[in-house]
Amino acid sequence: MQIKHKTVYGLLALLTLLALLIGIYLQYFDNQAPCLLCLLQRFFTILLLLVLGAAIYWVKNGRTKNIFNCFLLVIAGLGLLTASRQVWLQLQPASSDLTCLPNLFFLLKNFPWHEVLKMAFLGSSDCRIVSWRLKGFSLAELSLLYFSVVILVILFQFRKIRL
Repeated sequence: MQIKHKTVYGLLALLTLLALLIGIYLQYFDNQAPCLLCLLQRFFTILLLLVLGAAIYWVKNGRTKNIFNCFLLVIAGLGLLTASRQVWLQLQPASSDLTCLPNLFFLLKNFPWHEVLKMAFLGSSDCRIVSWRLKGFSLAELSLLYFSVVILVILFQFRKIRL
């Protein structure tokens, strides 16, 4: 039996939507304020959802499937990179030299976007704080797992999958 690529894209879109809804729930109903790296990860998750939706609609053959898979790999890779950075920051001792940054809106108003992106990726002391865990895993570690799963599924999409 062969798994259709639209089915895989649909399942990934559902997983992505679930990840977004969990993040929104934690922010607005559990009062967990996201740090800059969390916001970057959310941005990449939204991009993944948009590209997955487009892939479900437009992919008709192997060539367009591979093009969309490349886009998905790049976006998920950037998400994996930001999640990895946040996990690394969380594992650093509390005495490390990280400064506090103002909120994102202040940064975007007063700095060029490429500087804001650089500051966000470098992280701040807010990114180190682990205020929520699920079965012992921080939200950053779960995000790392999510982006890893997306990358693995997309890599398998490059091949014909038979069950």
